[in-house]
Amino acid sequence: MFHAVFGKTVPDVSLNAVANLGYAAGVFGVPVYPGDTLAAHSSVTGLKENADGKTGIVYVRTTGTNQKGETALTYARWVMVRKREPGRSGTPPSIPELPESVPAEQFVVPTNLNLVRYDVQAAGSRHRWSDYREGEKIDHVDGATIEESDHMLATRLFQNTARVHFNQHAEKDGRFGRRIVYGGHVISLARALSFNGLANAFRIAAINGGRHVAPTFAGDTVFAWSEVLGRLTVPGRTDRSRSAPYPHDRDEGSSLPGLPREDPWRQGSPRRGARARLHGTYPQVSP
Repeated sequence: MFHAVFGKTVPDVSLNAVANLGYAAGVFGVPVYPGDTLAAHSSVTGLKENADGKTGIVYVRTTGTNQKGETALTYARWVMVRKREPGRSGTPPSIPELPESVPAEQFVVPTNLNLVRYDVQAAGSRHRWSDYREGEKIDHVDGATIEESDHMLATRLFQNTARVHFNQHAEKDGRFGRRIVYGGHVISLARALSFNGLANAFRIAAINGGRHVAPTFAGDTVFAWSEVLGRLTVPGRTDRSRSAPYPHDRDEGSSLPGLPREDPWRQGSPRRGARARLHGTYPQVSP
């Protein structure tokens, strides 16, 4: 669903972007089901010129809604875009303030979600919210090699039309001489790989922040690891909690080259109950 909403923003925000750099303050709203229709609306929240005088950063806030007008997703992102007139300056920087993490009060938990009878055997792991400890690092072990057909098919399905992902004729003369894999595809691979160690993190509740710190290409093999940054309980619930996985910065630099980064809150199966935060996302985990 995130990718579908993201894809809708590409023609207006990042069709000809140099790179999509990062995300923050992402909250997943009402559940989305087959047959729902998604739309997206974006507002420019900030601008900053880069030192090279050729490019700048555009900050936007995007909201995805269903056919009833209900919010399914909202998030901030920032994109590097070429300037229409390189070398010309004069636009004062305007950088929006973004929260370090999404507070639990903003989480949207489906009202009909009942985890009292959550089955850890069916999920594939006995580890629940109370089994994770702040500072714990989890090596998800497995790797996944990306093929040209994989990322291009996925990106087409998301209706992401950015030419850096598709147009080899243009990209052969670009920075890398080849097409770049859509960063969301890499995020999804990392999320899938995290099942080995976070099997009961059944839902992403929010994205605190994340950055694409290096490009990925077909032929690259993606691995993933997570660090538990904290654990929070979901207000008003005893059968759900959240955890959050690994370190991120919001500047354009990178201390870990080659690693796409995400900081989510994941919701997981009930306690033995609450939620823990793994760097980047808030996965919801059963207590």
